[in-house]
Amino acid sequence: MSDDAPSSILPPAFSRPYTLEDLLVSIVWPTHTDPALSYFEILISSIFVWYFSCLVDWVLHTMSHIRTNIPLWKQINRIHMAHHKDHYPVSSLLKPEPYIDGGGSWAFGPLIIMFWVVFFLVFRPKVAVLMIVESASFTYASDYLHMHFHIKGSHLEKYDWFIQRRYRHFYHHGALRMNMSLGGIDPIADKTFGTYVEVIVDPANKSKVPRRKIERMK
Repeated sequence: MSDDAPSSILPPAFSRPYTLEDLLVSIVWPTHTDPALSYFEILISSIFVWYFSCLVDWVLHTMSHIRTNIPLWKQINRIHMAHHKDHYPVSSLLKPEPYIDGGGSWAFGPLIIMFWVVFFLVFRPKVAVLMIVESASFTYASDYLHMHFHIKGSHLEKYDWFIQRRYRHFYHHGALRMNMSLGGIDPIADKTFGTYVEVIVDPANKSKVPRRKIERMK
């Protein structure tokens, strides 16, 4: 096979080290070792990252509710339990800005970076960079929504889709093993693992833990 032949979406990452050119070129422009992204690669990578990000969002949030003595995990659990018990307990789910973060936005940083490193080990550089940009965007959006769930008078309150997701999250504050999708962008992981609960939107009690509908959604 010619040396100029395009590389596949899965390069021999473990058989040769990446060159400086591999790692620093832009996503779009082709090089001798890393051709431009194809429409197929963009489509498949985007679909994979969407569902992978939904899964990771669910898994990491679930992990934060498990008490353990493992160093990093223990810190994540401590920070997240402070969010539930001290910063936004069920008696005070909505507060004026600024949002009380408590370190939660950065607690998962090392684990997320680990996933990004794996992307570079498995996929060719341009595909890996695309996947990192997409997963970082999903993570930012999920964290942003979660932050505004707890901000009284948020600019997102005018949207019905936001209110529905806020209520689902508030239900989680009253039932810590349910509705584990942090930002509620796509509840597919909750539905897959049986932790999804649809709730009744009651504007009269917008700062309370909502009631669930009669049947758990499937």
